[in-house]
Amino acid sequence: LLMGGLFTAIGLPRQIIAFLGGYAFGTTVFGVVLGTLLGALAALLGCVLSFVYARFFGKSLLHARLGERAGRFDRFIHDHPFSMTVLIRLLPVGSNLLTNLAAGISSIRPAHFFFGSLIGYLPQTLVFALVGSGVHIAPMLKLALAIALFLVSMALGMYLYRRRQGSALDETLEEALVEDAARR
Repeated sequence: LLMGGLFTAIGLPRQIIAFLGGYAFGTTVFGVVLGTLLGALAALLGCVLSFVYARFFGKSLLHARLGERAGRFDRFIHDHPFSMTVLIRLLPVGSNLLTNLAAGISSIRPAHFFFGSLIGYLPQTLVFALVGSGVHIAPMLKLALAIALFLVSMALGMYLYRRRQGSALDETLEEALVEDAARR
């Protein structure tokens, strides 16, 4: 866990840790579950390490390096920190390290970010642990698993996007009402 945590804390791919967890403990269902759990916990430890570094030691340096991107991240995640963190972790894009650092200098509560990260890490960690385990799964089952994970990610993304659009619309309407009231 410590090696996996350090590995991911410096920005190396968490998927490799999940693969290695599946390889080390796999070949049985229990082994795949254990590999998935250890891979997710190692990724979470790396997340915590880089987040804590940013929160307590690197704020001035990171604000200078990340600039407005850090502010955009903070605004994006502010209203619904847990669900937005899960969404970010489910999407297979972006840098895990940059996300952790941006969250560290943001206003997000650590518990929301860490728990959301753990939940968001699990589907991809499971897939990589399965691959690493060498468990032979019927091609149709692999395809069904991949499609199911994609559909869940897409549905969650659409839900969160619509929820975010609704709050942006509410803010725009509220601003218009305030301006109209000020003119009167």
